[in-house]
Amino acid sequence: ALTGIVEESVTGVHRLYQLSKAGKLSVPAMNVNDSVTKTKFDNLYSCR
Repeated sequence: ALTGIVEESVTGVHRLYQLSKAGKLSVPAMNVNDSVTKTKFDNLYSCR
């Protein structure tokens, strides 16, 4: 069973926001790009 969605692309996140606003999103969704963990990881490791 599907228990949640994670999305990274801007287009995908925008579509999920539209679905949520319309009440058509049946499971929780998280925007990975806005997570503090991803930001810290990218800042630490992507500069090497």
